[in-house]
Amino acid sequence: MPNWTPKQKEVIDARDQNILVSAAAGSGKTAVLVERIINLLTDENNPVDIDNLLVVTFTKAAASEMKERVRNALDDIITNHPENEHIQKQINLINTAQITTIDSFCSFVVRENFEKIDLDPDYKIGDEGEIELLKADVLDEIITNRYEEAEPEFMKFIEQYKASKADDSVTNLIMELYTASESHVNPEKWVKSCIDNYIVSDEEDLNSKSWMVKNINDIKNIMPDICKKLENAINICEQPGGPENYTKVLTDMYGTCQLAMDKQSYRALKNSLGEYKIPRLPNKSGGENSEKAERVKAIKNEVGNKIKNIVDDYLSYDIDEILEEINVMKDQVRVIIDLTLEFMNRLKEVKQENSIMDFSDLEHYALNILTCENENGEIIPSDVAISMSKQYKEIMIDEYQDSNTVQEAILTSISNGFGINNVFMVGDVKQSIYRFRLANPNLFLEKYDTYSEETDVSKRKIILDKNFRSRKEVIDSVNYIFDTIMCRHTGGIEYIDNNRLVCGASFKELPDIQDNATDIVLIEGDKEYEIEQIAKKIKKIVDPDFGMKVQDKDGNLRNAKYSDIVILLRGIKGISSQYVDVLEKYGIPAYTETKTGFYDAKEVLTVLNFLNVLDNPRQDIPLAGIMLSQMFNFSESELAQIRINDEESGLYDELKSYLYDGDDEKLVDKITNFMNIINNLRKEIPYITVYDLIDKVLKINGYDNYIMALPSGLRRIKNIEQLKEKAVAYENSSYTGLFNFIRYIEKVKVVREEGEALSVDESDNIVRIMSIHKSKGLQFPIVFLANATSKFRPEKDAIAIHEEYGIGMDYVNHELKIKDSSLVKTVIRNAITKENKAELLRLLYVAMTRAQEKLIITGSVKEIEKEVEKINGYRRNPYLQATGSEITDINNFMDWILLATSRNKGADELLKHNDSFTEAQNEELYNIDASVNITAICGETEDDKLKEYIELNDDNTKKQELLQIDGKKTYDKITEEILNKNLNWEYPYYEDVNISAKASVTEIKRQVLHEYDEQQDGTEIFKEELTDIIPDFAKTDEQLHEKLTGANRGTAYHRIFELMDLNLSEYTEESVNEMIDGYVENGLIDKAGADCVNANDVIAFSKTDLFERMRQAQSRGELFREQKFLLGKKACEVNPNTDSEELVVIQGIIDVCFIENGRYYVVDYKTDKVRKMEQLYDKYSVQLDYYKEAIEQITGKKVEDEIIYSVTLGDEISFTEHRQRRQ
Repeated sequence: MPNWTPKQKEVIDARDQNILVSAAAGSGKTAVLVERIINLLTDENNPVDIDNLLVVTFTKAAASEMKERVRNALDDIITNHPENEHIQKQINLINTAQITTIDSFCSFVVRENFEKIDLDPDYKIGDEGEIELLKADVLDEIITNRYEEAEPEFMKFIEQYKASKADDSVTNLIMELYTASESHVNPEKWVKSCIDNYIVSDEEDLNSKSWMVKNINDIKNIMPDICKKLENAINICEQPGGPENYTKVLTDMYGTCQLAMDKQSYRALKNSLGEYKIPRLPNKSGGENSEKAERVKAIKNEVGNKIKNIVDDYLSYDIDEILEEINVMKDQVRVIIDLTLEFMNRLKEVKQENSIMDFSDLEHYALNILTCENENGEIIPSDVAISMSKQYKEIMIDEYQDSNTVQEAILTSISNGFGINNVFMVGDVKQSIYRFRLANPNLFLEKYDTYSEETDVSKRKIILDKNFRSRKEVIDSVNYIFDTIMCRHTGGIEYIDNNRLVCGASFKELPDIQDNATDIVLIEGDKEYEIEQIAKKIKKIVDPDFGMKVQDKDGNLRNAKYSDIVILLRGIKGISSQYVDVLEKYGIPAYTETKTGFYDAKEVLTVLNFLNVLDNPRQDIPLAGIMLSQMFNFSESELAQIRINDEESGLYDELKSYLYDGDDEKLVDKITNFMNIINNLRKEIPYITVYDLIDKVLKINGYDNYIMALPSGLRRIKNIEQLKEKAVAYENSSYTGLFNFIRYIEKVKVVREEGEALSVDESDNIVRIMSIHKSKGLQFPIVFLANATSKFRPEKDAIAIHEEYGIGMDYVNHELKIKDSSLVKTVIRNAITKENKAELLRLLYVAMTRAQEKLIITGSVKEIEKEVEKINGYRRNPYLQATGSEITDINNFMDWILLATSRNKGADELLKHNDSFTEAQNEELYNIDASVNITAICGETEDDKLKEYIELNDDNTKKQELLQIDGKKTYDKITEEILNKNLNWEYPYYEDVNISAKASVTEIKRQVLHEYDEQQDGTEIFKEELTDIIPDFAKTDEQLHEKLTGANRGTAYHRIFELMDLNLSEYTEESVNEMIDGYVENGLIDKAGADCVNANDVIAFSKTDLFERMRQAQSRGELFREQKFLLGKKACEVNPNTDSEELVVIQGIIDVCFIENGRYYVVDYKTDKVRKMEQLYDKYSVQLDYYKEAIEQITGKKVEDEIIYSVTLGDEISFTEHRQRRQ
């Protein structure tokens, strides 16, 4: 019988109450939950049957484990009391007991009551890939229909989003809104309500909107943080040696922020803060302590910047501007809501037609069965729910912090039919890390705030704070960090208030030389260098003579081994394999279940490439992939030989061409065999399953045997089996055919990233690398939390969606060519960002509490000095808790950790080592035994590399010899001189290596300005002036060309201006379009280029003085267009970074050159999207100076002026006049 703590005993014994158990990490909640079930079953006075309990767990694995634990406990009881018929009955019922996931329970409800909602009982749960295909097809159908109907509202909406791929943008918006709606009790009603933000009649109405209330409260809530900092600054001013003359300015700022806290409307806040000018500090008086003066100035500047950012982000709009924005966006929002509702209804119809549903459908169907609306529109339990509530004596919910609103409504409906307090919820909101799965931690927090710790109440809260997992050192460091950074505003809960961990486990005393304090290690270098340092630390940990000791399950100390160690990462995609590679380089066995490894595995990729070719052989990349694979063994030179034979066609046509006129008979035979295999398999496609097709592909040239013979062959074969399982799942879906299987795989890859098949066992002695999410519920003796300096991903979605505040979209005005984040979107995105930061904070808590014996936190940084400076800044904070804004402004785990631990004596060693020691301002925090050591590893030196080589050398004899070598002693003078001469030799013309013999003017301009091409920098919403939006299905063959890039668009305009008839009688839209059409008919410009030239731009040019001057010059025969030139220059004159006098040939094309009064003028057209002409001068003056020099060299005459004409602005700039103005 376990020795339960008093609190655990309360959890086990409490009855006839709704109970919320806040169970800290390692508090034994699962054991307590099982014991409670057993006690309910064996209660002497009122025993229940196990089928009268509903136990809901988060995963199937957890449900199986719990059921097994209950079964084992019952077996133990019946062994001692074989006569107990009640227990025997429970053993018989255990297999059908509802210890299950919420999905399984919903399935049970729907299966038993399908007739209540007129549902086909022959439904099935669709595979994720099938569901995603259905969604994609329904979206395509809806968007296509809308294009055909061409309603003005929809076309205007598309026009506003045409900067990117319009269809993709719109479908993404629809999917985001649809996904968000699934967590609501009534998804359709919630989607419709999203328009509410945009129906605003006046200022009073605006201030009542939930998002505006949020905005006002957020601003007011930041004020106490700012006031706290100002109080600290004023205190410093009042200290001996403090800058007293700063006090007045700081007091003024403090008073302004205090007044802002009392404002109740947007206008009042804007008048208070928006118009406030941050005062300047007076000059120093001369008698103050300079360090204190600098500290006060730093605080004042920080506060000033914070106020400025608040004003810029949230108070920069006038009321009229906000109302105008909302009015414009209202139509956009209506369209996206209308599209989403149509998608929801159509998707539901398609699912019903195919008798399939997903888990979200299952939950909502169950909810519809269990609830109904009364005459007041309130949700109440249905007759079915009331009947079910009679069956369940108690409803137990595990991992309650991960429940969502729909699940809450389902379980509530069957628990309160008769007002019986019979809901038992256990979880830990500090470990709520599944918001991306629509989990709602506020459900837990609402009960946590309202339930009482008293014993005789109907709604009771019990806190399990004892941790039976970790050593005291781990717990102390976790508590110290989260005391500082987890509070109501940042993590949803006050950590310091009843939520600290209490050490409950007993560990044997460690050897004196072993320090199990948490190590926080800053590593100067890149991520690979960080992994190398982790590898070296692991080698030391497992060293049999000098490594760490850990406590085994039997309570004895033993040497640490690889399997005791886990490396946790916030995300493993794209980097976990790098950890494996580096660790294996150091001889450390390691394994990671990569999320994307399955689809990237060589054997899977080859088979999928083959299937792509069988579906459509005119795909060059998959075709080349299988030809170069071991399946067919074409060499790269053979592929090149095939391509040279016919360079104009695709690879498939080139293969066919080579069969007829290729001159290498062996290669012709090889291609013949290859094509026969492809063609024969393609003929079989209509008659065999995808599963059988994969089997046939694997048999080609013994490819399956080749896979088995590769390293890790067993894992590779398992990967192929996994692919076959997907083929089986696909064949059972509503889709058929190879083409749809390929689509199916593409969809599955997006919605469910999968790792390679497992090739290790839990007992294998290897280091495991996993994500923090994957580690939840697990524990490890030694935990590395790595890559802790990796930045959090900012929110950049086109639409901001929040369950309470609705949706926020960008303000888009196509006529004014404006796209900006609206205030609605900014406020909603800020709310989302704060909630995401809170979840990341909880994710950090989960990571740190996985450690049983030792926690090591690492992160790579660029410069240790900057980190030391940051730590010194944190040490100056005298308060126990960091402010909410300080925490939310941080963007990585390491800075959160340093924000707390920098103020402890554990940071002293690092600061003293770097000769930068600042006294901690909070003496209590400084002296607490936080069990943390902050250290740094600087960049790798040559000595480090030599030591590393020695460490990696397995030959102990050589290792000892190398260790004895004196690196500073010369053993052979002649050899030393030869080595020095060879190793220190430098190529005398190194700077000339990168000099091109020939360069374009544009390339030189980029070199000088260190820029990219104008159209390659960033993305612009209105990059192209397209007059019509035409969907692909409605385009003619001529229109189905590749979309023009910005550079090609510029080329098109240059071509039109080159050909332009300067003598038209009148330049109207009709005459200009007729002129351009003539150029297309005569083959002078292609239609793609002509289509992107706006006639209005040509008309605008015809009305300029420059145009008239060019026309006059043409009449005199003194106009020259598109003039090519070559100009020879010394390399040092072209590139300031070299002294070389090598000749560089500069080539270019001058748009226009004309002569006026015997003097030359150079003109260049530019299509850049700019706001001011001066931007073009700054960007292209280098380019036009070369044009000027070329003309002067060629003609021997002076160029009077250089002129740029901007198509965007319809204006010109004279370099001569501009330079005179600048002087």
